[in-house]
Parts: sequence; C-alpha cells; structure tokens
Amino acid sequence: MPLRIEDLIGEDTAMRPDVSAAAALQACLADASITAVPVVFERTMLGIATRDDVLSAALRLGLDRFAKCSLSSLMSPPPLPVAADTPIGLVASQLADQDMNAHAKGIYVTRQGAYVGHVPASALLNALAEENAHRARQMHLAAGRLRLSASRLTDTRSTHARTLAALAHEIRTPLTAMLGHADLLHGHSGLDTEGRDQARLIAEASQALSTLLDHTLAAGQAGQDKLPIKPIPTRLKEVAEQLSQLWSPKAAAKGLRLQVEVARSGVERVMLDPVRVGQVLNNLLSNALKFTDAGEVRVSIATQGDGAETNLLCRVEDTGPGIREQDLGRLFRPFERLGEDPARNAGAGLGLHVCQSIAKALGGSLSYDARDGGGSVFTLAVPAMACAPRLAAETASTGRPVRGTFELGRVLVVEDHSASQALIHRTLTSAGWTIDLVETLQQARRRLAQVPYQATLCDIHLPDGSGESLARHVASAVGPNQAIPIIALTADSGPERQARCRAAGFACLIAKPFRPADLVTRLADQIAASNSGSQSQSLASA
Repeated sequence: MPLRIEDLIGEDTAMRPDVSAAAALQACLADASITAVPVVFERTMLGIATRDDVLSAALRLGLDRFAKCSLSSLMSPPPLPVAADTPIGLVASQLADQDMNAHAKGIYVTRQGAYVGHVPASALLNALAEENAHRARQMHLAAGRLRLSASRLTDTRSTHARTLAALAHEIRTPLTAMLGHADLLHGHSGLDTEGRDQARLIAEASQALSTLLDHTLAAGQAGQDKLPIKPIPTRLKEVAEQLSQLWSPKAAAKGLRLQVEVARSGVERVMLDPVRVGQVLNNLLSNALKFTDAGEVRVSIATQGDGAETNLLCRVEDTGPGIREQDLGRLFRPFERLGEDPARNAGAGLGLHVCQSIAKALGGSLSYDARDGGGSVFTLAVPAMACAPRLAAETASTGRPVRGTFELGRVLVVEDHSASQALIHRTLTSAGWTIDLVETLQQARRRLAQVPYQATLCDIHLPDGSGESLARHVASAVGPNQAIPIIALTADSGPERQARCRAAGFACLIAKPFRPADLVTRLADQIAASNSGSQSQSLASA
C-alpha cells in the first residue's frame, strides 16, 4: 500500500499565535530538525513561522525586543493543506503545481478540514526518495519476471510446435496405410458393391481425419506466424477445374447443382499460393455442400484491378439455411461449431478459423454475407500479381519434371512401418515394379552396395537414424546406385524439413498421407527425369 502523508507526521510542534516568539526560538534551538513552527488556534492552521524567520528576527530585534513579540508577528501564510490519507506521490505532484519554494514550508495535514499535524519538507523529500527507490526495485524485478515469462512463452510455443509435429508424424504414418489400402480395395475387381462402398466410407473417414490434422497444424502455425506461403504462377481456370472435379461427385450425390466458374474478364494467370487458396476454397465448398440440402452451390473466381497489381476475389455461395445472426460473432473463432444439428457439426470447429488465418497470412481477408433469398456467401479477397500468359517452353511451373522413357525395374523401399510397407509394396508391384523392402539404414546401405536399383524410397525417421544420411550416402558412394533418385517419405513436409531434404540430396519429397496413384506418378516422374538427365531441381511435396 502506498505511503500516506499522515504516516510522516512526527512530534507536533504547533503553537498558539499569542505565545511569545521566544518560545518558538527556544524550540528551534533545542531541536535542529525543526524547520518551521505551525501556528494553530483551535485546530485551525493560521500560518507558519519558519526556522529562518525566527532566527533572523531574533538577531535583528535583539533578545529583549524579540521576547516581547508574539508568535503571530513572525507568521507567514500557511503551507499547502493536504488530506491525511493522500499518498505521498500525489502530494509531490500537487507541490509541483505550486510555487517552486512551496515545499520549504512543509505540508499542512488535515482530516475533515481540521489540523492534525505538520510534515517538514525534509521528511517528505526523504520519503519520496525511498519510495522512488522502492518503485525502481519493483520495476526492475517486474522487468525480470516479464523477461522470464517471455522466455517461458517462447519455450512453450517451441515445445507446442514440436509436439504438434511429432503428433502429426505419428498420426499420418498409419493414416497413409488407411487411405491407401481403402483406395486399393475400392478399385479391386473382385470386390462386390457393398465392399466397395465400405472401402469408400473408410477412405472418406480417413480423409476427414487427415483434413482435421491439417487444420490443427495450420491453426498452430498461424498462431505462431509460421504459416508458409509459396506464391507461384497459377492459372485460375486450373484452380476452378480442380475444385469442380473434386466436389462434383459429392454435389451430384446430394442432388445439388455445383457451378465453378472463372470470370471471362480479368487476369488469366496470377502469382499466388494455389495450395493455400485451395485449402480455403475446399473448406468453404465442403461446408457449403454439407449444409445445403436443395438448390445449388456456386463458386466464382475473378480478378479486380488493372496492371500488375490486382486482387483475387473468390465467392462461395450456397442456398443452405445461412447463419443465424446470434452466431455471427462466433463464426471465425476456433473450436466453435454453429447450428443445432449434431450430424452436421461433426469436426473440431477449426475450419473457418484456419481459413481466416490463411487469408490473413496471404495478406487478404475472409468475410461472410447473408445471401439474398437465403443461404450464405463467403468471400476470399487476397492480393495477387498478374502473370504473363504461359509460354509453350514453360515446364517448371507445372511442378513436375520433364518426362523421359524407362522400363519398369527394381526399387528399394526403406520403411519400418509394416502397414506402410504393405501399401507401398502392393501399389508398386501392381504397377509393375519389383520391390525390395528393408527397415533400417544399415540394411539399405548393404543392398545399395550390391544391387542396382532404379530409385530408392526412404522414410525420414528410421530405427537407426535419419533417412537424410542415406541420401547423402547415395550421393557420395561409388557403386551401381550412385546416380539414382532417392525420394523422401515423411509425415513432416514443412519448409524446414523440405530445406533439410533438399540439402541432403533427395530428388523430391512425398508427404504422408499419400494416395497410391500419387505415389506411382511421382516415382515414375523421378525415374523418367533421371533417365533423361533432367532431374527436377525443385523439391516439392505431394
């Protein structure tokens, strides 16, 4: 609690105005700490006789004449009156507003208007110095605690990020097997209709889990301002075609019309991150189809602005029930699920929060409007730079290496997870490759020293070390496999992991969970590029 002015009141030296001035002189000579004598009558402060005034009058008048004087003749106006419970810091502020010499008389302390004591200037100045020193110490301690808290927060965020990455890896590895085997079962010729439907349901549930995992990781990255953004030249019609191909079957199954269109006027190609933009649009489309029972869902993609600087505007419009006015404030909050139908509210409530975070990371915004006639309209607006039309010579922008020719041969797979082993083996043998499976780096090095392979697929996390060491070994070793592409398999496809894989010498990185068709395509691309001597220089995640 701050020190109050009444706490500084010492021994009361107040005197009546009719006492002899000699009494004040005697008090000042007896106690050198007395700097002034308050003149008080019936608890009312009349004035003050300072020590200097008393001593100078005694020398000037002489003791005989001085002794005949009353104290009131030496009195000057009273000092600043202050209520007893006033903090001394506030008293100092009040003094600063007075005359520069006001503090010399000390402080006249009152309670309910009545005199209760006098505080000398020296006592006030000493108390202020002590309180300022105490506050300085407290501020120093508070600054230390703040630095410690900031350090702990940084450590907590780092631990949180590592935990999320580890959790993602542990979940994505079995998820790869779930999705992949479901795809293989769905395409199996010997499976009846019921079996294919069950395989489809497994795939859909696994894909939902994968989406939830992606949203959770994206929310964590956005919270730490680490959401990676990679702009590349993007043809807007390709974005629209991908959306239409992906969601048309689901719309048809519900009897809905799905329209995905790109405005004819505007820029055809823009520089943006198609993965992040697609992540937002896919989530918005998923929600629109989930909540719309009749009518249509419409996606319109357009650009706005002239010259190189333009804005991309993407609208997702549906004829569903819309969003209640009382729910609008919670629309983009994490872990909020709107509506009353539990069957439609499956999920963690992260989708729209992640979409808004991605929109902000892209430098834009995501907004909601009610649709005329019922329904919802979500608008993604992000800045984008116009690109020149694609030239026939452009191939790197596709993200796939130049194709060559090759005959299917032998591939080494380094993977310790049994379900992933089975998926990769079945996928690649069905495509025509001969597969050798090993589980450790040591086993892989022995095989690579003895058997020629077309390529090596290697998991990053293995029982006896990191797959990066195998990539460096393949790049530097002399033998039958010196020039073959080595492909990373990992559930961690973030920018740091991609940079490390690129530095280690991996030809490309395939992120888990992957689908069988993607695995075959990526492997074929890399083998063909290696045979043609034009292996891709960019490491991209599938």
